[in-house]
Amino acid sequence: MENKNVFIAVALSMSVLLFWSAFFDPPEPNVEQTEIVKNEKIENKKLDSGIVPSINESSTEQVISRRDSIKKTNRILLENQKIKGSISLEGAVIDDLSFKNYKENLESNKTVVFLSPKETTDGYFIESGWASVGNKIKVPTNKSIWKVVGNKVLSNNNPIILEWNNGSNLIFRKKITLDDNYLFKIIQEIENKSSERIELYPYAQITRNNKPKDLQDFFILHEGFIGVLDEELKEDGYKDIEEKKITREADKGWIGITDKYWMTALVPESGESFKSTFLYQDAYKANFLLNKPKIIEPSSKINNEIKVFVAAKEVQTIDAYAANEKIEKLDLIIDWGWFYFFTKPLFFVADYFFKLSGNFGFAIIIITLIIRLTFFPLANYSFKSMAKMKALQPEMARLKDLHKDDKVKLQQAMMALYKKEQINPASGCLPVLIQIPFFFAIYKMLFISL
Repeated sequence: MENKNVFIAVALSMSVLLFWSAFFDPPEPNVEQTEIVKNEKIENKKLDSGIVPSINESSTEQVISRRDSIKKTNRILLENQKIKGSISLEGAVIDDLSFKNYKENLESNKTVVFLSPKETTDGYFIESGWASVGNKIKVPTNKSIWKVVGNKVLSNNNPIILEWNNGSNLIFRKKITLDDNYLFKIIQEIENKSSERIELYPYAQITRNNKPKDLQDFFILHEGFIGVLDEELKEDGYKDIEEKKITREADKGWIGITDKYWMTALVPESGESFKSTFLYQDAYKANFLLNKPKIIEPSSKINNEIKVFVAAKEVQTIDAYAANEKIEKLDLIIDWGWFYFFTKPLFFVADYFFKLSGNFGFAIIIITLIIRLTFFPLANYSFKSMAKMKALQPEMARLKDLHKDDKVKLQQAMMALYKKEQINPASGCLPVLIQIPFFFAIYKMLFISL
């Protein structure tokens, strides 16, 4: 019995060391981070000399209530089956959005409010626009008042068109569409009525005044800045961004901010290389800026398309967007973790049994039974090994009494006994170790599932 406890202790120690090294060991020096700091210094020098475009930053506002902030600006209403809110004509920002199908908690009738105007404490909004080198060209800012052309309500069947004239023969337009779920498409158009050739850089930016109130900061769940750049997943926490600005360049991908159950994401125009930046400057910001400008010849037009997601993390919906919109690895905005390859399939199994039984508790019980049955041969082998060990207890007790003053001979005698009886002392613990990743995956799946 004593040896059995020792083996179990060893197995548990190994599992603790495994997960500790996976999640807590200090990371190796990251060459990429060194490059980020170097690039940031170069970027700052360029900005000082005014030779690269810069995004118009939000100015500090007096904090007022959400209701007052929404009332004080003219707005375009938006609504479909999943979301409801409005777009401010001041800056043409998406800054008012709630999830119609999700409540704040089980006892509440209040729907989840996600986006809020910039003047509020929990301001969280999305803007898009154009940047110029040295700010030489007058472009719309977050204070510009846009005019509505035609339809005055945005829904899944009715796009809206906004227009702004810079007074120097440049007309800026935004055509915004909304699908049945969570996808906004913003087509930015510029009409050049001047006699000069114009160069402008499209951008989009997510701004969040404060961290979410329910931020869990738990090691098995990433909340904060996220992106897939050239097929490589990048995750940065709020603390990382507070310490330094992180800039990366990519030929394709997406960026965003992820919560446990909700997300915002920006997808640049396909086929265009861009610079992404995560930074903290009185607020948390995630933005991208195209590397090459859009050139507008005299008496001509150009446009640029941006995809914007403001979504609940519904697995099937996110997967459908990744496939239909050809957005690589968008599903990674849901934090499936290291065991992605069976954590995600477990979700679909749980979802299937939930739909079959109508009760998620029953679904969990069914999954547990399936896993126990799957691992029954291993468990049975473990039970047999433990039974053999138990049968040897009298003989082991005799050996301990015989060699109580000589530990080396005792160990030799015990190993000889194991060899004679064809017993591996670790065989009872190995099946337990093999099952650990599966049970961790179940816990992870249940923890992150909306």
